Amino acid sequence: MLWLWEDKILEVGTSNIFFFWRNEQGEDEVITPKADDTILHGVTRDSAIGLLKNKNIQVTERDIYIKDVIQAIEEGRMYEAFSTGTAVTVGPIDLIGFQGNNYTVPINKDLNAGPLTYDLYNELMDI
Repeated sequence: MLWLWEDKILEVGTSNIFFFWRNEQGEDEVITPKADDTILHGVTRDSAIGLLKNKNIQVTERDIYIKDVIQAIEEGRMYEAFSTGTAVTVGPIDLIGFQGNNYTVPINKDLNAGPLTYDLYNELMDI
């Protein structure tokens, strides 16, 4: 379940949410809500951010709004979405439902995840 507050994405269930997309400035980045009093601070989240930065992937921690996510999906700028947490480690997200509509997030059917999500999962499992 995607947790929203005034259309701002907070978390997905009890896990942190990440989106890998091309932002409106044309840059590839992974975005995730910034950790604060409402966002789960976690070792898995911090480990994922560290591994992504070690791959020279831009990681941005900021407020994320559902309208921006839907727009990126509709414009073909969304590469992947995933969650992190103790129980799931890294879990791919391939569908977002909002106000009766379903929005498909791309995944590689052979990997059952996006390539970045798949690699990140394996790297975290190797730690």
